[in-house]
Amino acid sequence: MFKMIGGDGREYGPVTADQLREWILDHRANGQTLVLAEGSRDWQSLGTLPEFAAVLAEAARMHAVPPSPVADLTSTTPASAGPDDPSSTASTPLPPAGWLEAGPAVAGWAGGELRVFECLGRAWHLWQRHLLLITGASALAWGIQTLPQLLPQVFGCLGLLVGLAVSGAVYGGLSLLILGLVRGEPARPSDLFACFDGRFTACLLVFVITGILEEIGLALCILPGVFLSTVWAFSLPLAADRRLGFGEAVAGSWRAVMPRFFTVLGLLALAFLPLVIFSAYSSVRMVGHTMDLLGPLGSLEFGALRERLPELTRHAGQLGLQQQWVLLLNLPFAWTALMTAYEDLFGVRPRPPG
Repeated sequence: MFKMIGGDGREYGPVTADQLREWILDHRANGQTLVLAEGSRDWQSLGTLPEFAAVLAEAARMHAVPPSPVADLTSTTPASAGPDDPSSTASTPLPPAGWLEAGPAVAGWAGGELRVFECLGRAWHLWQRHLLLITGASALAWGIQTLPQLLPQVFGCLGLLVGLAVSGAVYGGLSLLILGLVRGEPARPSDLFACFDGRFTACLLVFVITGILEEIGLALCILPGVFLSTVWAFSLPLAADRRLGFGEAVAGSWRAVMPRFFTVLGLLALAFLPLVIFSAYSSVRMVGHTMDLLGPLGSLEFGALRERLPELTRHAGQLGLQQQWVLLLNLPFAWTALMTAYEDLFGVRPRPPG
């Protein structure tokens, strides 16, 4: 067993030698990381311990990439967040320059290969192992975004605006919390609010702007909204995990998704299947109710539409409320699946061969 000093100066452990090897392969510990072996009084760097020599050499080979002319996206990582910290996704070393432009699978990188059913299976098992943490954090994120909309008489207009303003950071924090579990790192409920820092604005812009454009696309013809929802699926995790700005995050997600668009679309459809089914059901119900209320569209008069508009709005509101409850039940597994896919595409650790 070992204790370890992270890049933030905090002590972690005790952990096993195998866990330390995992962190080395994940590029979250290196030869300079200080560890204290059980029964010893002296802190030593990992590079001085012969039992870690092989894995340090393997990690060096894994993460060795040729230089790229593209600007390094890691430049926004705070100087105070060292590369050794296994507890913080913000301090996790970022992929080398050019990872978005060249695609996630660069120089033998882990990402780029997304196996839908394998990803969903790992997400299911992860959710089951951390059921209370993931479900509770997802419910809190849902509540912060949704309750002000469902109870406007309680929260008022200010509550609606505040809920919308903080939802991006909260869902960014939910992404970090689940990503920590995916990566085998410590995760705490407080991680849900980790993006209330320099990442707040980027998360806000990603959440609001992409959400508005996706809703417009869904309202116009459904397919544009589905397309945008798919290609921007990883924008918020990129803003939270990689500390990218709005433009970099949406462009990075777009470039990663487009070569495997239908694979990502299939994963999202299966992960959010209850929500997809209910959305289709509510659309059919709304069209049927509208036709029953207004009659054939050719005989529709403006006065009749104005008289029946409150009833149509009330019916749409009821379906929208039911859809939000479906989202609450679906969110924990779906977001875990999305973060598992994100790590497959953008994570720094290569998959084992074969």
